[in-house]
Amino acid sequence: MMHLPPLDNIGAQIALSEAYDHTYGIFNYDSAAYNPLSIVAQHPIEDTLKVGLKPFIIKRFRIYDIQKRYGLSLTELLALPRDTVTDIFDDAAKAITEEEEQMQQIQEEMREAVNEQRNAKRKAMRAQRSKKVKK
Repeated sequence: MMHLPPLDNIGAQIALSEAYDHTYGIFNYDSAAYNPLSIVAQHPIEDTLKVGLKPFIIKRFRIYDIQKRYGLSLTELLALPRDTVTDIFDDAAKAITEEEEQMQQIQEEMREAVNEQRNAKRKAMRAQRSKKVKK
């Protein structure tokens, strides 16, 4: 563990802020892009317009195909209370998982049917060969 000399109140606040920013990936003060105002600057990861709740909802609206599944437009979804939106997303995610499981089951059944057809064809060909050999 590294021992630092005692800091005054302002130095402690700066050190704590830098440690927080470094820990949560907000800004690396050891990088070449450092300038004295970096501690008070807004960094891209802090831009709530890009990483906030609305972009999250818009992305999930598209990914979960909410309009098709529930008949809601994006503006209608955004107007709903947060807990309702969360419930809709949870239900959509569950439905997608169930659909994927059904698709996997159908694919497996199709593979089995194709394999059975191949095996039946091979068996029939062997039977024909053995008849030709016996003649």
